[in-house]
Amino acid sequence: MQRQKLVKVVIYTTLVIFIYLFTKTVLLSGQSDDADVTEVRVQRFSRYGFVFPSSFKRSCMSEFLDLPATLVKPCSSRTSASPDSSSACARLTCRNLLYGDDPQIYDLATNFTRNVSWIAVSNEQLLNETSDCAAFRRRRGFRDVVEPETADFPIAYNILTHSNANQLVRLLRAIYRPHNVICIHVDTKASQSFRSAVDGIQRCFDNIRLASHMETIIWAGYSRLQADINCMKDHVDAGGSWKYLINTAALAFPLRTVEETVKILRAYNGANDVEGIFGRRVHRGRFENEWLESTDKRTLRKTGRLNPKPPHNIDIVRGSAYAVFSRRFVEFIVRDKRARDLREWSRRTWSPDEFYWATLHHIYANPHLHTPGGYPGE
Repeated sequence: MQRQKLVKVVIYTTLVIFIYLFTKTVLLSGQSDDADVTEVRVQRFSRYGFVFPSSFKRSCMSEFLDLPATLVKPCSSRTSASPDSSSACARLTCRNLLYGDDPQIYDLATNFTRNVSWIAVSNEQLLNETSDCAAFRRRRGFRDVVEPETADFPIAYNILTHSNANQLVRLLRAIYRPHNVICIHVDTKASQSFRSAVDGIQRCFDNIRLASHMETIIWAGYSRLQADINCMKDHVDAGGSWKYLINTAALAFPLRTVEETVKILRAYNGANDVEGIFGRRVHRGRFENEWLESTDKRTLRKTGRLNPKPPHNIDIVRGSAYAVFSRRFVEFIVRDKRARDLREWSRRTWSPDEFYWATLHHIYANPHLHTPGGYPGE
């Protein structure tokens, strides 16, 4: 009896050891690609200002970095041409990062970013790139194809910028389509090398223009709002068939493609998308007190005086400096006397860009404005 028990113990122990070794072998083999991410030779991809692990094949890099595969240099990859779904190359994609349920994906991404050295592209380098516009557009991956579902729905964009021309190019590449129109406002405080780089970028595109008037932007001052207004006026004066306008900073980046954005804007059906904040969070001291810009000192100061009440019995609504504007709303902002009067009144307020759009849009608070695409609160 004891002999039989001993045999069973030996068999069970051997089985447990075998399962352990087998599992460890499988796990190690499944991590080989992950190890490549941190251990392989790194080669420079200077055109885009960064380096990447050479184990990443073309398709993987182009999806992760959002670059066309034809732009990515071949790598000395040790992975197969078609890696299985468990490999690092197949797992480390933007879609998986945003929507995936792989608990190890973020550790994998962390290991990747630790070994990616981002090298700044100078304004002078970028200006030199734009000396050959065709080559610049091709290398940087600008799409000259209009998808059929967006052909009848061009979008206008305002971009406010003051530095980092290479990041500006990345943003432009994301929102550029041949039928979209883009206005770039450059802060007059920006360096000459930056302004030259932006000039070079703009010259390479027929549908990208510089604002007709540039502002010296003071933080929280009226000049920030005026910069957007300048681009809006330029879009309206230029005509065209754009349906909506989106304003953004050059250091921002869209989470949706142009094609996805068009689907969303079609659903809006002429409505605007502007944040609205009511009640105590309006911060009434920002507009009840008088604030003056000093472009020489580049400051905004409180004078100690009170502002008059807003014109046309308008109730102020706080919101965001960034919004989505229907074309009719943009034309209303530029042309309507009440909108112009409110803008003139807001010159002596704190951060009017954070209440001007919202005040005009939320006709729940100002029903007498009858703003196109406004929110009635229903």
